[in-house]
Amino acid sequence: MVVDDSTKSKVLNLMALEMCPGGVRRYDITSYICLLDNLIDHALDVSELRARGVLVNCLGSDQQVADLFNELATNRTPDPGAYVSIITAIHAHLDSAYKAHLASAYNTHFSTPWSMIATLAAALGLFFSAVQAWYSAKQ
Repeated sequence: MVVDDSTKSKVLNLMALEMCPGGVRRYDITSYICLLDNLIDHALDVSELRARGVLVNCLGSDQQVADLFNELATNRTPDPGAYVSIITAIHAHLDSAYKAHLASAYNTHFSTPWSMIATLAAALGLFFSAVQAWYSAKQ
């Protein structure tokens, strides 16, 4: 999706068209904008989506794009059945016990440069102790 100066007016017009009487009432655009709003909170989220090819930022800064999607999705109700497979896959990925333990270990042991250095020093100490024990046992 290309995000530029005209994106806000185009999306708002498409949302209004979805809500017109006699329409299909599928709310695909509204649901997509709400999905993007759930994925985007900060500029870092926008840069991740740009790196994956989901968004093309022609608006300016990534923070402007994040603010745009946060504003567009305000007081909007998506179709509950829309994008269920994507949302389910995201939740399955986030609920993975392996990912949770890995993130917890990363936050505990590598949250600051000093804790990273201390963990590396401890690992090297264990490695060299094992090498020394192996050479001692070999003789």
